[in-house]
Amino acid sequence: MFVAQANASSWLTGVIVGELIGAEHGIGRMIIEAEARGEAAGMMVAVFVLMIAGVILSTLVRHLQAYLLRWRPAQQLSG
Repeated sequence: MFVAQANASSWLTGVIVGELIGAEHGIGRMIIEAEARGEAAGMMVAVFVLMIAGVILSTLVRHLQAYLLRWRPAQQLSG
């Protein structure tokens, strides 16, 4: 289960990096333009939006994983 969550995190990181590198439109472009103009507030808004999107996507992946793997017995933490 940990591997699936780690893969989901890697996927999410890849999406964010791709958004920032290839930014012609969207949030990545907003960050690049705000940085060029020295607008810290604009950059923080864009980063906050990315953060909220990351939390939502991570939660959705966890819920989807729990639903699809409901046939599996729950793992107990040792210690």
